[in-house]
Amino acid sequence: MSSSLTSPHGIGSNKIDDALDISIIVFLAIALYNALELAILIPLSFRRYRSLYFWSLLTSTVFGVAPLSITGGLQFFSLQPLITSVVVQNFAWIMMVPNQSIVLYSRLHLVSQNTTILRIVQWLIVLSLAVIAVPTIVLNVGWTYKPQSPGWNRGYFAMERVQVTWFTAQECFISGVYIWNTARLIMLNPSGDTKRHKILSELLAVNIVVLSWIWRWLFFSTWTTILRR
Repeated sequence: MSSSLTSPHGIGSNKIDDALDISIIVFLAIALYNALELAILIPLSFRRYRSLYFWSLLTSTVFGVAPLSITGGLQFFSLQPLITSVVVQNFAWIMMVPNQSIVLYSRLHLVSQNTTILRIVQWLIVLSLAVIAVPTIVLNVGWTYKPQSPGWNRGYFAMERVQVTWFTAQECFISGVYIWNTARLIMLNPSGDTKRHKILSELLAVNIVVLSWIWRWLFFSTWTTILRR
């Protein structure tokens, strides 16, 4: 995930001549390699392709990480029209960032049968698309075409901090529901099926790692925004 959708005018050039350019290429290559690997492994790991979990995972990889990395790199080195970068990156951002909450939601019913919690998470995701994603995209487009405008500049960077905080809190909440319910299921039957306990323990560990990664990302994104100002 990233708190920034596009780069401002003139941030890069079409020449590779310093450490920053090389670093950008290396990290884009890593992102593309991971996206390609997941695009192959995800279909091979599922027997049926009709679940929300499968499609949210696949679209996040194929239509999120991959195009965002490619267009971001092309824009940085001024190798494509700005309008192409704006359209593709904003679409890819939706597929990568808000879509991650859908990935978490799609498997939440396996550990929680509380319809109230499931409905809260569902409406939280819908609300984030309407209240956070749409204004972020609008402000991003305005700031991209008029980066020197004080109004667009202040509006976009303010909204950028809001959306980073919102999606961080949203994913922390969903992961927290996973952790709470998984721990409760383990404690309800401490001497039960070993295989089942192993799966639940792995799920618990994964969500703890996700929470740790989200807070690291929030810290990095906050400092990136501050330094860019």
